[in-house]
Amino acid sequence: MSNLNDNVYEASEDSKLLLKHALKYINLNTQSLCEVGVGSGFVVTSIAQKYPKIKYFGTDINSDAINITKSKLEKTNVKFELKKTNLLDNINKKFDIIIFNTPYFPFEDKKDSFETLSMKDRAIYGGKLGYETTVDFIYQLNSHLEEKGICLIIISTLTNPQVIKDTLKKNLFDYEVLEEENSFFEKILCIKINKNEILKKINKKQITNVKYLASGKHSIVLDGIYKKKPVIIKVGKFQHLQKEAIFEEKLQDLKFVPQMFFKDNNFIIREKIEGVLINDFIANVKNKTELEIVLNQILEATQKLDKRGINKFEMTNPHKHIYILENGKSIKFIDFERCIYSQHPKNTTQVLEFFRRNIPNLEKKGININEKKILEISKKYKKNNFKFTIKNLY
Repeated sequence: MSNLNDNVYEASEDSKLLLKHALKYINLNTQSLCEVGVGSGFVVTSIAQKYPKIKYFGTDINSDAINITKSKLEKTNVKFELKKTNLLDNINKKFDIIIFNTPYFPFEDKKDSFETLSMKDRAIYGGKLGYETTVDFIYQLNSHLEEKGICLIIISTLTNPQVIKDTLKKNLFDYEVLEEENSFFEKILCIKINKNEILKKINKKQITNVKYLASGKHSIVLDGIYKKKPVIIKVGKFQHLQKEAIFEEKLQDLKFVPQMFFKDNNFIIREKIEGVLINDFIANVKNKTELEIVLNQILEATQKLDKRGINKFEMTNPHKHIYILENGKSIKFIDFERCIYSQHPKNTTQVLEFFRRNIPNLEKKGININEKKILEISKKYKKNNFKFTIKNLY
């Protein structure tokens, strides 16, 4: 540990490995470099001494680390800026190269937390499993890395490298293990990271804050921001996404269909729906009139789909497919990848079956629909589609 300050992590073999590979990737086009977690300043200062024309930036949660690094960089006569912050929090810049010697040891005690660790230990321990801090960093990376930029990180086999690799892949980064170095009871890995071509295309659409959200059967789902509005980005194979995109485009005039912004061979970008799922709304709604309005909106939406000869399929169990917005003022349907054209679409009859199975839950809210009425209306509707409301089911 450092002789300069007992509260700051001194450069070790992992720091030297990071420096070695960072020097390899600096070229005439490199204008900016950021080190996350500057520590004693060993890496960034060593680079600055060799490449004084680059603009340097550094962060650390440790005030002592910031002060020590500042005193070293001031002797190099380079342009630099240092900020006391966690990872890249509140940084509104992008960099050609980002480097990070991650804290990768797992907490030694189950009672440990980031709040109980000393600043020196925060430079070493990355979380209960060791990789939590690195995962948080990856989620920030796209917003701070230039499109052709690279990131170099140091991790250890103690952190379960596969989790790091999977997180990179889900966030649309390509990666390469540049070197593995044996160190006592572990291996230290230097990994090079860059944006893959799909992520670059998404960024060109002015989508910001892109980060992994969930995985589906045929795609991964990310969220982001477009023109200050939250969006969902589905990334997958052409044959799976194209079908969903076609139906969402054809239904854009319907208020219950999310707005689509962009489509590509590998992704679609649409409005992110942030509301309450239908089952949760039924369970928690206090006002009978509000619930009637929502149920009528659902019936109106399914009848419109039927009229257009489009079958959505999920209406018998639509818990994950119907969102209630603005306390019941509007609804949205999501996920149109299973849609097909049909001469006998079943959206409304399927949702009637959903209502029938929920009769006990609806009765608790004052909606006393009749099972015989549901079956009677459903039978008539199959023969001749007609418009009806929830009151026709009483």
